[in-house]
Amino acid sequence: MGNQAELNKRREIADRVKTLRSAKGISQEKMAALMDLSYTTYVKIENAQHGLSQKNLMKLRDLLSVKTDVILYGDTDSDVTFDEYIELAKFFNADNLTALQSNIQKVIDIMQKKSKVKM
Repeated sequence: MGNQAELNKRREIADRVKTLRSAKGISQEKMAALMDLSYTTYVKIENAQHGLSQKNLMKLRDLLSVKTDVILYGDTDSDVTFDEYIELAKFFNADNLTALQSNIQKVIDIMQKKSKVKM
């Protein structure tokens, strides 16, 4: 990686990936397996020693249930903040339907408070 700005951008992306993964309760080992990567390669992504290919970015997007903009830029075209996405990611780490239903209600409550959803 050539210049400092590129390295800083890679670090920012790596930090967001680590934060999102942690919020979902997924270990590095499991994420590596889910992405069909070696553990070493995945750790290098989170430590900003390895860039993200488009293929791996799409895998992360799907596994973390976020838009690619959240991974790349820490924001989206909505008014939902990165921290709110982290909270939402925690909600969707449910192991059963009852917990998922409860979490969906929490998401609706958050969205209503932010005046995003009118019901």
